[in-house]
Amino acid sequence: MNAFAPESLREQPNRPPSREFLETEQAGVTRLELARRRQRLRHLECLIADWRIDGEHVYSVSGGHDVPCADAPAIGFPDIPRPVSYVVFEGAPAISLPSTGAQIEGCYMREIVCGGKFAVELTFVCNEPGWKTMGTCTYADAMAVGARICVGIVPLGEEASVASVLQAFEGDPALSGSPAFEHAISAAAAFSASAIWRGPVTRTASSPPVF
Repeated sequence: MNAFAPESLREQPNRPPSREFLETEQAGVTRLELARRRQRLRHLECLIADWRIDGEHVYSVSGGHDVPCADAPAIGFPDIPRPVSYVVFEGAPAISLPSTGAQIEGCYMREIVCGGKFAVELTFVCNEPGWKTMGTCTYADAMAVGARICVGIVPLGEEASVASVLQAFEGDPALSGSPAFEHAISAAAAFSASAIWRGPVTRTASSPPVF
C-alpha cells in the first residue's frame, strides 16, 4: 500500500531546510525579490574587485544643498576618472532616506562602452560602500548591503534632464524613488564636471581584504 501512497503521505527523512528557504523566511521577501538582491550583491562584489585592482581610489565631495547643479534643468557627466573610483558624499540631510533611516553614502564610477558610446556606470550605495565589511560580515548582512543599491548607465559628454537620467537606474525602490536619490545624482554630476578628480586622490581606502 505504501508504494501507492501520495508522496506527501510517505515518511520523509529529517532534512534541514534549504538556504533559499531560510533566506526567504528571514528576509520576509518573495523569491523574485531575493533573486534581484542576489544579482545586486554579485554586481557589487565584482565592482569592488575591479575597484581594488585599479588602486582603491576614493574621493570626497559635498552632498549638501550647495551642490552646484542641484537645481539645474539638465545635468551631464563630461568626464570621469579612468580607474574605477568611489565618490563618498559628505553627510548631509539632503541625501538621507527618512523612510528607512538610511543615507546615500556614495557612488562607484566606472567607464564602460554602451551602444558604441562611452558611458559611465554609476552604482549608488547606502550607509557604507561595501568594502568596509563585506569581507568579514555574514551572508545575510552582505545581502542587506547589496539590496540597498541602484545602478544606472549614463552617456558621457551628453546633457539630459534629471527625470530622464533617473529612468536609467534600477535597484532598490526605496532608494530610486526618493528625492535624496535625485540630489545624489546631481552631486555625482557635479563631481564629474569639477577638477577635483584631476588632482591627487583624496585618499586611498584602507579596509580588510575581501574575496
